[in-house]
Amino acid sequence: MAHYSTGAALAIDLVNTYDVHAGEELLDSAGALADFAEEHGFGRVTSTLDDLHRVKSVRPLLREASLADDEATAVAALNDLLASASPRPRLVEEDGDWTFAFADPNGELGKQLVAEAAGQLLQEIRENGLRRFSTCDSSTCEDVFVDKSRNHSRRYCTPDVCGNREAQRAYRARRAEQADGGSD
Repeated sequence: MAHYSTGAALAIDLVNTYDVHAGEELLDSAGALADFAEEHGFGRVTSTLDDLHRVKSVRPLLREASLADDEATAVAALNDLLASASPRPRLVEEDGDWTFAFADPNGELGKQLVAEAAGQLLQEIRENGLRRFSTCDSSTCEDVFVDKSRNHSRRYCTPDVCGNREAQRAYRARRAEQADGGSD
């Protein structure tokens, strides 16, 4: 579920575990949440239904904050989420760089994920601004992504998937139009 965002990968991937376009739920069990957490560096953890409900309940708030009209609104919502998770921020080394980790490694998984996701989005806003957050332009996808391109020109969450699908759709539409135009 890589969406070409490094600083907010967990947060963006968490937001996108519910496909708003298709109504598809990827976190359909406590086990799926534990697998998601493991894939995002939390190690092998146990998840409860309470953890699952907590994460699913804040996911729309994370999406709204990442797509807010202004930074003040996004930051206020994310600060509220962070406070609700009672984080214990600490500085950790990640890929040779120092960054803040917001999850309490001894806390409940749901709170850990919420704290880390909100903290990552706050860091991304601080470093690059809210203007870098966007939704996929594909007609079959509404995933959120962070546009890391220099000229802020990225249109698709995963250019090699959604971008290619849209290019294929456009090509087929042009071919169909040419075929229809030539049969008169």
